[in-house]
Amino acid sequence: MTAHEADSIFNSKNQLHSVLIKAPTPQTQQNNEAIWKLTSTQLRNIIIFVIASMLAGSFVWLSWTIAAAGNGSSHTHHLYGMSELESANAQEGLKMLFTPSTGLGITDMLFAARNKTAGTHKRVLLAFDFVDEELKTTAQRQLMRVAYKKGTSDVDVVFVVRDPRNNAEDRLFTSEQEINHDLFSLGQTTYERLYEHAHGKSGVLFPQTVVKHMGKNMPHYDFIVLSGYNNIVNLHNLVSLLEDWDSKKPEFAHHSVSKTTILTTTLAKSLAYPIGNEDKDLNNLAQKVNGSKIHTLVETKFKPCTDLTLTDVDELVLTYSCDTLDLKHQTLKAMHFVERVDFSAKAVNKLLPGPPYDSKTALFGVFSYYSDTPTLRRSLYRFGYNTVQKSPQRNIDIRFVMGVPKTEAQKLLILEEQERHKDILLIDTPENMNDGKSFYYAQQVWWHMTNGTLPKYDFVFKVDDDAYLNLRGIMANITKYDPKESLYFGRGVPWGEESNWYFFGMVYGFTSELTKRIAALNPDPGHLGGNEDQMMGNIANQANVTDKIIWNLLDLPDWSAPFSVPRTKEVFGVHHVKDYNFIWNEIVNFEAIYSLNRRSLFGNN
Repeated sequence: MTAHEADSIFNSKNQLHSVLIKAPTPQTQQNNEAIWKLTSTQLRNIIIFVIASMLAGSFVWLSWTIAAAGNGSSHTHHLYGMSELESANAQEGLKMLFTPSTGLGITDMLFAARNKTAGTHKRVLLAFDFVDEELKTTAQRQLMRVAYKKGTSDVDVVFVVRDPRNNAEDRLFTSEQEINHDLFSLGQTTYERLYEHAHGKSGVLFPQTVVKHMGKNMPHYDFIVLSGYNNIVNLHNLVSLLEDWDSKKPEFAHHSVSKTTILTTTLAKSLAYPIGNEDKDLNNLAQKVNGSKIHTLVETKFKPCTDLTLTDVDELVLTYSCDTLDLKHQTLKAMHFVERVDFSAKAVNKLLPGPPYDSKTALFGVFSYYSDTPTLRRSLYRFGYNTVQKSPQRNIDIRFVMGVPKTEAQKLLILEEQERHKDILLIDTPENMNDGKSFYYAQQVWWHMTNGTLPKYDFVFKVDDDAYLNLRGIMANITKYDPKESLYFGRGVPWGEESNWYFFGMVYGFTSELTKRIAALNPDPGHLGGNEDQMMGNIANQANVTDKIIWNLLDLPDWSAPFSVPRTKEVFGVHHVKDYNFIWNEIVNFEAIYSLNRRSLFGNN
């Protein structure tokens, strides 16, 4: 710009400024005075019009907000009301997480469930001592329950457990008790039982605790039998063994190898409470009561599981050292307490909720299998997803995806679990992790959707059983996308020279369109092996995936890793939560995030 041009601009601005501040003429003054000469009626009408306009605008804004929230609009999670609702739900979740039953409360649940039998008479109370083995033997305990349903009305079966050590264990014990009503906790920590109060081990305390509840919360029993968690008892033969005993006298027997004790209730009532710490085992109980009769148990009626033969099993009272699920099942089958089941994918899946179906937003298939540890995880995931995060209210189905198992015990227990929970989706392929299960899952889900045996889902997800998901964050994200587009959700990383994307296996998902394209493929079964996430990445590429929506997924939360980030609402899942305490901690973490992160009416977080 030249000096001349600058002077011209400066002079023009001065001229304009002089026009703007020019003194009004008499005519201008007259016009202004006329404007303000309004009658009181005119002024009142103007005020009423302004107020009515403001109210109408407010009503329109409020109506739009409510409608958007009710219609599940993709942006409703930004609205004040929706955020407040999520915060209230999260606070409710935290309250559940930190309202434990405690050991005594768990036993009270047993009494409440069996209150109709309180004060009645029964022959035997048989208790298996699972103290300190509870969380390693969940599936084995369930097998014993199923088997002893075909027992005898003369015998009640309970499982002795310790007091929960933390909130995660409390929830696991509580969930098990809510369904089965057969756990008996003495309500004492290990320290209290063994040291501080010198009460002795749980086995010593159990008979004395039981007799205090007889007639009030429990039936009157003639005999109390306490046996180890690795033992299998033939209920019919046990009752027959006790026919020669006199229940009105203090009588006692102890089998040291199997750690099994039989005593009359009369003897139990005569014991001092508490017994000293020196009596850590039950074999000295009879010496505590004068005049007690000690029975000698015939060794041929007590054998280890590994020595069983079909010729002598019918005479056995007890087998011991049955320390695996398959050994327990083998023994119970020989004793005719369990039978072979008719098992197939069709038999399992027909127990899922049936039609008519409403369309669902998303299916989350948590890959699992039947064993003790996965059974614990499923229990916590049901609580975390269904109860705490309220998945049914979010139009979500949580299903535990299994293949066809190898053993008869697993088949029996999968069917039994499905009858109770109706949330297992069985894929018609042998159980595996890296031999095609992921592909057959996507393919068979699409088949089920098209033939009407599953709802029609907009999105289909695969989830590892050591991952915990932020369903709130995921649902707020995916509703922005069109399920008719061929999209992948999750995380991918470059692989090999061609930098093809393979999936981050902890969680990945497809739109219904991409699921349909995957189901239409006919890959060589020999090409479905190897790392399942890499294989599914190749499958998605063959199916012409058009875009990959990349999420924040926290891997390896217990140490620094490439995918580690702070937990926020934008973190949609946490991986490697293999221990039940890790799962519990992540449930708490997400509830805390949503509970504390409120939104103001006119602002952000």
